[in-house]
Amino acid sequence: MKKRVVVWGTGNVGRPAIRAVLAHRDLELVGVIVSDPAKVGRDAGEIAGVARAGIQATADWRGLLQQLQPDAVVYAATADTRGAEAFMELLGCLEAGVNVVSSAFYPLLYPECGLEAAVAPVLEACRKGNSSVFVSGIDPGWAMDILPILASGVVADIHEIRVQEVFNYALYDQPRVVREVIGFGQGMAQLPRMLEDFSLKMVWEPMVRVMAAALEYPLDSVETYVERRALEQAVDVPGMGVFDQGTQGAFRFEVRGIRNGVTRL
Repeated sequence: MKKRVVVWGTGNVGRPAIRAVLAHRDLELVGVIVSDPAKVGRDAGEIAGVARAGIQATADWRGLLQQLQPDAVVYAATADTRGAEAFMELLGCLEAGVNVVSSAFYPLLYPECGLEAAVAPVLEACRKGNSSVFVSGIDPGWAMDILPILASGVVADIHEIRVQEVFNYALYDQPRVVREVIGFGQGMAQLPRMLEDFSLKMVWEPMVRVMAAALEYPLDSVETYVERRALEQAVDVPGMGVFDQGTQGAFRFEVRGIRNGVTRL
């Protein structure tokens, strides 16, 4: 019997999720939840750029879950700029007995090093609804945890594991996040939220800890390093507007697993 799935959100993650569910032989797309009033009533396939699916998008998530009682929700709505609201929506799904998979909730990437204030309510919601939640993704996730763990099994004499991710944010269709969270276009005197030590550890430390746990390699600490560069000239990015000369134009950071005073992961 196919698993009945609802996709929540139709942005950078949600659209591919709709296509993936429609193409999966063991899954049945039964609903799509949107926040944009212009998308309400539109066909899910049309939104995702494929053939019509016969599923109309709705903004009434409570009514949809109560009516359809799906097996799972793919929660693809952003939580970067609406963390508290998104977290309450997650708890609502779990308490309703609906399993959730998502890339939005960073403290749940590796609950063993997550925030107790976030993990405890989720565990209670799962207990109440007899449900489950799995959080992963690609930024971070997979290439930064599962892939290096798998690759470590075909080599020997490992001294250090280094995983590098390179991303062009001019192609990231989230203008508000790009400016307000990631910091492009902000003055260099202001450290953006994403690059704060707390944020880097909340999002990427779980990847380091997952690798360390899989390799049975205890770490003494996790440290961060940030380097930023200003734009040498103004840049006009389609869909995002102008980023002025002298504002943040590039950055690199590292999240390092330390043991015996040496970076190992």
